[in-house]
Amino acid sequence: MKSSFKNSTCLDVDQLYQDGMTQLKNKDWSEAIKSFETAVQNNETKWEAHYQLGLAYQAANQIQIALVCFQRTLRFNIEHVDAHIQLGKCYSSLGEGTAALSMYREALRLDPDNINVSYCIGAELNKQGYWNQAISELQKVIKLAPEMAYAHSDLGVSYTLGQDFENALQCHRLAIELAPDCADIHNNYGYTLLQQQNLEEAKTAFETAITLDPDCDCAFRNISSVYLHAGDLAGAWPTFNQRRRKHFKNYVDRFWEGESIPGKRLLVHASDGLGDTLQMVRFLPQLAELGAQVVLEVQDSLLPLLKRCEGFDEIRGLTAHRNDYDFQVSIFELPFILKYNFDMMPKRIPYLHADPKLIDYWADQLRNDKGFKIGVNWHGNPQVKPGLHRSCRLKDFAPIAEIPGVKLYNLQKGMGNIELEEFSKTFSITDFGQELDEANGPFMDTAAIMRNLDLVITVDTSVCHLAGGLGKPTWIALPRCVDWRWLLDRPDSPWYPTVQLFRQSIPGDWTKVFEEMATALKKKLNLSS
Repeated sequence: MKSSFKNSTCLDVDQLYQDGMTQLKNKDWSEAIKSFETAVQNNETKWEAHYQLGLAYQAANQIQIALVCFQRTLRFNIEHVDAHIQLGKCYSSLGEGTAALSMYREALRLDPDNINVSYCIGAELNKQGYWNQAISELQKVIKLAPEMAYAHSDLGVSYTLGQDFENALQCHRLAIELAPDCADIHNNYGYTLLQQQNLEEAKTAFETAITLDPDCDCAFRNISSVYLHAGDLAGAWPTFNQRRRKHFKNYVDRFWEGESIPGKRLLVHASDGLGDTLQMVRFLPQLAELGAQVVLEVQDSLLPLLKRCEGFDEIRGLTAHRNDYDFQVSIFELPFILKYNFDMMPKRIPYLHADPKLIDYWADQLRNDKGFKIGVNWHGNPQVKPGLHRSCRLKDFAPIAEIPGVKLYNLQKGMGNIELEEFSKTFSITDFGQELDEANGPFMDTAAIMRNLDLVITVDTSVCHLAGGLGKPTWIALPRCVDWRWLLDRPDSPWYPTVQLFRQSIPGDWTKVFEEMATALKKKLNLSS
């Protein structure tokens, strides 16, 4: 009689399962995956093997496959609490925060006393920027499990996001006492110190994290940020360089390190936000001068605008990615690899260009408007945690709007526009409606309108990089905890010669910022205070 593995006995499957458990314990992820895969192939209903297979794939950083394994676990055992938890972690890793919270809350329904689930909920709320809710959740966890170091550390992150630094530091220091050998806890402590602009102590905390865990990716990123805040591009590059191969997941080989590239096809791809791309595209002409055939791969939404830039032979969207290059580099890396410092920034301003036909169109639309024309933008991306502090309210512009002869124009897109109706009775602002940038593409109308304005006043979002790249006079309202590119305490920007910076002196207080702007504007317009 012929035998086949498919007809193996339960003992065979059990042995495979036990082999997988041993391999998982020994952190031999690939062998564990083989064992559990074979086990479930021979007994599809063995939910324990599906679950352990998910853990093995999760440990191997194959999150999408792990997610499927945990879903299969729940198909055979719908009340498996840990499968709900791990599924939530998978969703969280994939950026699907709503789904993650749904899984965690279902796990908590199944096991109301599970402290780990409550902790996961608090950590996910932090990740999504809901720090007030996270504080409440994590305080419950600490009350029940005061020895849980991670809960204290994440509570410190919550307080940091809420800019309550005193409480944040207390939480982090207690977490370090409880778990002095935990890299993530030292990294979180360093992040709070960095937000306080305490660069030296922050650097020490990140270095400790890296010493404890050489694979602590966040600490490498954060220590780069310390150098960048201090204006030291050269110092930032080594640690940034150590983590980039993990970060740029779709571009896994042939990294350009600065070697000679005449005649070589160099792929320059976007890697971060829209503002980062608008900021760094200025370096493309330098690549062309080195003799490279430059292929620019950017966010699809930026294609209409960036087609007018210089320094590339081909431009395409990120969704059109093709493996047709000799070398590749992230656009964010260009100032590092080209060995720039802040005194050497390219002088080609403007390097972004609006469509001449749209410039003429909007000039005609605005020709009857008298006075000093100011475009305003007050709200950042709510999906980005720092964006929550970068955003102000439309009402904060009141000191500007009250100046005689000033006319405001709305450049805000998205969520911030809900404030227009609320404050339309307080002061006048011209709104271009939801059609702005719809027919002609993102930023196209906005860029053309900017060319017809006297000044742009904005918070730290992609609009400020658009205005700066166009060479428009731009005033940026900055929070107390600033992004690295604005450095510390400077009123100007080495990135954009037409930009002036106005900074909070107290976290969350925009009143003085806009009062300073109003005073500066009156002086500019030769008006008495």
